[in-house]
Amino acid sequence: MDDIKVRKFLYVDWMSTRGHNAFNEAFFFALGIKDQNVIFFDKCCTLKNQKCEYVKLFSKNRVFHALVVYWKVLFSKGPIFFLTYDHFFIIPLLFFRKDFYCFEHNTTPSKDEKLKSWVQKIFLKKLRRCSQSIHGKKRLMELNQNSSYLGIPLFEPIPRTPKVKSVKPCILVPSNRLNKDWLKKIVAFSVPIDIFIRKSAVKNMNLDNIDISPNVKFVDWFNLQDEHSNFIAIYDVTRDNIRGSGWFNEAISRGVSICFATDQTRDLFKSAFPNYPHDMVRSESELKSVIEDRELISSEKVIEYITDMNLQFRTNFYKMSI
Repeated sequence: MDDIKVRKFLYVDWMSTRGHNAFNEAFFFALGIKDQNVIFFDKCCTLKNQKCEYVKLFSKNRVFHALVVYWKVLFSKGPIFFLTYDHFFIIPLLFFRKDFYCFEHNTTPSKDEKLKSWVQKIFLKKLRRCSQSIHGKKRLMELNQNSSYLGIPLFEPIPRTPKVKSVKPCILVPSNRLNKDWLKKIVAFSVPIDIFIRKSAVKNMNLDNIDISPNVKFVDWFNLQDEHSNFIAIYDVTRDNIRGSGWFNEAISRGVSICFATDQTRDLFKSAFPNYPHDMVRSESELKSVIEDRELISSEKVIEYITDMNLQFRTNFYKMSI
């Protein structure tokens, strides 16, 4: 990938949340660049091999946060690339500069988000928006936005061998944006393996009248370094064809299976990661088949796949930025 030159940006992580650390690592790994200037607004954010600047916020107020961002970027030389951004408070910046680029996470509005769609259609036309999915780009084009398709960057392959050999195989059901109907089905699944679900995903659900199988466990978070490190599949039950999941990355980097309950998210995944093995799981019997027939992808093929996909991501980034 060294023969592809990437334009020099000042990178700004407007939201600066710990949950985006993995994405940021994958982003710069995919581009194959080091010693880039990156601004964070919280020291919970970590990033290897880059020149990180931490700007202290004396208030978590959204308006104050925006004012600090304005101060850092308005007088900066060269183009700005927002790794994350505030889709509302970025509007004033567009009256002063045109060289703003941004990566779309949950900032692309669905068709159901009417107000958010109209605001963006009117005010964000000058923003160079980089989508992680083909469907996301199409949605932005419907709103007459300046949109490019980048894809989803992948981080380095991760060894599959658990640090603690006694850790049992399991299945993880990640994300808080879960399809509630499917979630209710999953908690009743009785399969010969533990299924871990985050408590935050079910906090607004009434599970009193639902039989929860003993193999279904609710946890505060997933410990991928220890007790949940030996997962043999990610089970995605979201219904979204615009926003991908960081868990795609966690699975692919380990050569692990991905299962989908809805066609929408499966279509998004197929467009972002063609030819990567996955399964549709709509019933308990289909999940049992995945468990019985599971086959991990070899480390060599994982490395080859990540290299090819990141080269495509980097090429898309280069074309977008020239």
